[in-house]
Amino acid sequence: MGDSANGGAEPPTPTLVAWSASPAGRVHPRLWWRLLLVLPLVTLLTPWYARATPALLGVPFFYWYLMAWVPASAVCSGVVYFKTRDLI
Repeated sequence: MGDSANGGAEPPTPTLVAWSASPAGRVHPRLWWRLLLVLPLVTLLTPWYARATPALLGVPFFYWYLMAWVPASAVCSGVVYFKTRDLI
């Protein structure tokens, strides 16, 4: 039972490599693009934009600021996807 087809030798142990590290141990330059995904998180800072002025075409700041982040978030996500899709 102890002997296998390769003469009883144990199979090589696979080495684990972090997905964000290059062989030299440095972070891959294209991974910096993923920091753009943090940018839309400013919408969580509600006290910063919970005000009515400045209004844009009669729409209070609170509403048009959040609505401006909808396409901006999509652009950030798209840029990150296209810049890092070969890393997945």
